[in-house]
Amino acid sequence: FGVYAFMVIVWGICNIVAEHGVGPALIQRLELTEQHVRVAFTQLACSGLAMTILLIGIAPLLAAAFHHPDAVAMLRIMALVFLVLPFNVVGEALLRRRLDLWSVQVASVGSYFVGFVVIGLGCALAGLGAISLALAFSTYLVLGAIWRYWATRHPIKLLWRRNGPMRGFALRVLRTNLVNWLTESIDQILLGKTYCPHSLGIS
Repeated sequence: FGVYAFMVIVWGICNIVAEHGVGPALIQRLELTEQHVRVAFTQLACSGLAMTILLIGIAPLLAAAFHHPDAVAMLRIMALVFLVLPFNVVGEALLRRRLDLWSVQVASVGSYFVGFVVIGLGCALAGLGAISLALAFSTYLVLGAIWRYWATRHPIKLLWRRNGPMRGFALRVLRTNLVNWLTESIDQILLGKTYCPHSLGIS
């Protein structure tokens, strides 16, 4: 099963819930104003902060439930990355809305290279073990957020209002993403919950 695979599964469901379909809602809206962007950014900032606090708190329970007591530190490192969620989601949505796919790829590939090749490999060679992957994954997401914000310079002033049509579309996306996540991850969840790493041949 692997500690990193477990972390990625937890990240998948937490990210879907925290993002709650806001990104696609920004992309599909016919007319997008600064107010829409600010409301979306505010909602994501709140959900990202809430997910950070929640995941830090329940990390020991999740690690114990899936027989990975050494995954607590990795989950808590990953939890902190949700603080940059609004920059990632809003920036990515605006780039795709503009069809600026070059910037989308640069943000993804560039941050992946620095995160996994430079930071991840460097930490592994330094003897940090599985925590190297958590640091690599977190670096990848943080650098991606920085690049996406730099490429879009979207407003970050908070504004709390309800966007009816966007909210309805976002909730439909959320439901779809949850179903997709479950169908893609159910086998790994059952294996990880039923067997310990040693039973699966993973040391």
